[in-house]
Amino acid sequence: MQINFVSLSDVVRAIAPRVDVAEEEVELYSAQPANDGPLWEMLARRPARQCFQESRAAIQLLECLFKTSAGPRWFDTVLRGYPLQSEDARKEGRDELVRFVNQEQEFKASVERMRSPFARWHDRRFDGENQPARALDYPKMRRSNEIGFDRTELISYLVDNGVSYSPQLLAPPRTEPPAPSTSTACGQLPEVPSYLASGAVARAFDGCASWTKSEWSRMLGDAGPWLSAARRGPKTATHSPALWDPVIIARALAAGVRRKRQIDGTQKYIEVKTSLRRLDRVFEHPEMHEWRKSWEREREELETYQVDNTDPA
Repeated sequence: MQINFVSLSDVVRAIAPRVDVAEEEVELYSAQPANDGPLWEMLARRPARQCFQESRAAIQLLECLFKTSAGPRWFDTVLRGYPLQSEDARKEGRDELVRFVNQEQEFKASVERMRSPFARWHDRRFDGENQPARALDYPKMRRSNEIGFDRTELISYLVDNGVSYSPQLLAPPRTEPPAPSTSTACGQLPEVPSYLASGAVARAFDGCASWTKSEWSRMLGDAGPWLSAARRGPKTATHSPALWDPVIIARALAAGVRRKRQIDGTQKYIEVKTSLRRLDRVFEHPEMHEWRKSWEREREELETYQVDNTDPA
């Protein structure tokens, strides 16, 4: 029987957007925006919101999956290099969900420490490189990428138990893009874009933020916090490679990412933004054809917020 595997971490991320978090709570634990404007305010609040939503999504899963001994089967992709049913995976899954739950308190504690007048780095702003963001570093939860469920079985179980989730985030990734289609059958929803392999992402984003294709490949192989947010699917030596959401990567590049540059003989971090026009060229690649409409919608939102683009490359 073919198992349509979905990882535990992807399930948490699919439920998280449907979790309501009070704006007052998000604001209390958010960084000061790097610049003025609604977009920068939204980006400053994203780490706290994402952390809180995922922690509370994990609580829902704990209550749903472990309230009885019955439930969807658990699978481990490491034992044989393919999804293999495992009771141990169920036990480990519970531990991983508890880690997700604890993530919120760890995040809040780290923010309080950073804001303390006695903190060593009390005068540093929170950004994609600092302590709060590291609370969302998915490589630290690698096991949750390796264990999971049969996708169809899990979705049926979530529906039966009234757990709301984002259908797009639980859609199965495809390794080969379908032929482009200009029409959609009456009443039929358009297909969800395929997440992209690392090689396709490196080729498409070659030159963005002055990173070459080989530099992109290295970064995708050891993703930091801002890239981890775009990662989808498992990433193990014995299973399928990581897959990526290119629109999330493009959004981060438009807002600005930090990179090292040699300035006056010294290595320094600077913020590099990529223009929307340059990102348009990324989505002209043949491998990006499924993502063009998603990028157009995202581009309109970015234009609305009037992002200051400073990378004309």
